[in-house]
Amino acid sequence: METETPENADEEIISIPRSEYDRLCESAANPSFWVEALKNPIGTKGVQDFVQTILQTGLSNYGDKILKRQLINSAIRTVAVVLLLGGVVWISYTLTQSGKLDAGAFTFLIGTIVGYAFSYLTRTE
Repeated sequence: METETPENADEEIISIPRSEYDRLCESAANPSFWVEALKNPIGTKGVQDFVQTILQTGLSNYGDKILKRQLINSAIRTVAVVLLLGGVVWISYTLTQSGKLDAGAFTFLIGTIVGYAFSYLTRTE
């Protein structure tokens, strides 16, 4: 019996285990989903349906939760800012009443606080 010689007989023959050879042959016979998707991107209706399902269910399920959480956080921040500004106004009022703070400085402080409140309210909308 004669053995067939490859066309490039000068190249070195590499041996691999039989299990690895079988795995490579199987993967060549059954290409992965991503290989087929890259070859034919329009024909991947399953991927389009999957992404559309995730977007529809994910956004509808989590959108309400995110919106509620954002409203709660916004309310907490607003209450904190109002309390802080109210405390500053109350302290400056008591200092003005006791004569330790000039009325001009008190007016300047109130104007600054009102300006900050306006900018805070426009940022949160």
